[in-house]
Amino acid sequence: MTSSAGLNFQLLRCHRRKRIALQVKNKDIIVKAPYDVPLQYIENLVVLKKQWIENIQSKQQLAIRYQNQLSRHGQVWFFGKLTPLIIKEGKRSLVAVENNQIVVTLSTRKTLSDTTESLRIKKLLEGWFKEQAELILTDKVTCVSRQTNLLPKNLHIRQYKSRWGCCDNRGHIKLNYLLMMLPESVIDYVIIHELCHLKFLNHSVDFWNLVESFLPDYRAEKRWLKEHQHYLTWTTY
Repeated sequence: MTSSAGLNFQLLRCHRRKRIALQVKNKDIIVKAPYDVPLQYIENLVVLKKQWIENIQSKQQLAIRYQNQLSRHGQVWFFGKLTPLIIKEGKRSLVAVENNQIVVTLSTRKTLSDTTESLRIKKLLEGWFKEQAELILTDKVTCVSRQTNLLPKNLHIRQYKSRWGCCDNRGHIKLNYLLMMLPESVIDYVIIHELCHLKFLNHSVDFWNLVESFLPDYRAEKRWLKEHQHYLTWTTY
């Protein structure tokens, strides 16, 4: 571990590396550099980048504060609000909303390690979110389809790692059940967005004009999604 300007960083040297790379992962600072770069040069670079490093660390800490934490005393986004997660034990496993909290009951039939418990909580929440999505998203798509006269041939609801929804050239709409984390207005935007792809399978001016004709304030919903995207991940601790 090396120190410069009050910042401790890990220095990794590599023969194949041609340039210096600086990575910030929460409190850890990693500098990757070729062997022929002097230590003094690297330390000066860290000093020069101190403000940038601290800004990145601040943003990462903020992300941790507002992201899903699927554990005891954790939290989860639900309909656009960061909702307290309460874990308790009972005869059977279930998930329910009580007093603006999401309560996860774990079966007492077997003892779980902390790691197994976190995975169990994650699995129960995913199943519950999917059940909610099957009911709510299906109803929303049916309603919006009638209003817009944009009718998909099929609707599939599942989890995706990097998309909220998609539409293919066969007229099939697929939605991520984790849409249940978003505000209803943003959910509606995603649905309208995908339905408009039934007419324009691109992001042309005509496509966005069609979206705007159904949702004049769509830019606000799109902006919310962009600003909160990095919070909306599933994390176990």
